[in-house]
Amino acid sequence: MISLNGVELDNDLIWEGEFNSQVISQNIQRTIAGTLILQALPQEKGRIINLTATETGSNFSGSFTRTQIQAFKVLEKLGSVVTFIYEDQTMNVVVQAGGVQVTPLISRPNQKSSDLYTGTITLIEV
Repeated sequence: MISLNGVELDNDLIWEGEFNSQVISQNIQRTIAGTLILQALPQEKGRIINLTATETGSNFSGSFTRTQIQAFKVLEKLGSVVTFIYEDQTMNVVVQAGGVQVTPLISRPNQKSSDLYTGTITLIEV
């Protein structure tokens, strides 16, 4: 299950770069004698989460509805901390400023609330 702020999302959305975030912060220095000094601390928060819906020809991997996109834009504007659930992980996130980058599957005037979009929603774990 995937949900953001209690809104259930398409289960086929992809978390791009899920394992690319740093889990520790490191400071590496050398002394004048060449000895290595390594400081490392766990990095608890700040992970970037890119939820992506893609279309390749007639193949889709997830999608967003216009109603969901409108709700994400409100969260982005407010900077509200909300709950994000991705499979068995639950975390607090905010929608990154400028983090709603989507395109309608069918471009037309007067989009309907159920129209589908592809693109990326970028969240930041807090």
